[in-house]
Amino acid sequence: MKSPESANPPSSEFKNPPEVIIREAAPDDTEGIRRMQAKSWRETYPSPENGVSREWVEEKTTGWFEPEGLAKSRGIWGQAISDPAQFFRVAEMEGRIVGMIHGVIQEDVSGHLWGLYTDKSQHGTGLSSRFMDGLIEFFRQNNVRKVDLEVASYNGRAIRFYEKHGFAKVPNSEHHFAEIMPVINMERSL
Repeated sequence: MKSPESANPPSSEFKNPPEVIIREAAPDDTEGIRRMQAKSWRETYPSPENGVSREWVEEKTTGWFEPEGLAKSRGIWGQAISDPAQFFRVAEMEGRIVGMIHGVIQEDVSGHLWGLYTDKSQHGTGLSSRFMDGLIEFFRQNNVRKVDLEVASYNGRAIRFYEKHGFAKVPNSEHHFAEIMPVINMERSL
């Protein structure tokens, strides 16, 4: 019979999962954001049956890492980060960007979600909900009453996530991003 000490190994043998920290994005995050975002695009968007080839997704994302593409993103996001009408957060784990969210208050005082991306390792962890809760709170604090977004019409996982957070599909809103990817609009009131 085992003694109680041997039945319960020392707690030092058990490691806590790495902590995910959500923080404001910074211009120095640009390359990490783009790498995570490109990985997400490459895992999610190829869909030959919807007219979205793997080659098109690769072509669309490859330029993000070239010096010109990084400089352009750094400039755009640098402005977004310093603009009080924009919400731009990243999730970091062990020094690596594992998620991002970017929303903006538009001139008509409606909100728009530009992007919400997480590394596949973070699916099902609640990270996207934490991002969404932060964005909705930001919009509420700024008297935004309606929020909209675009999502690939065939991205069922994302559509279900947005529906869980109160968004509804806008009827007859299907169109094409970059004339290739079928997308729909979704919106919710606050």
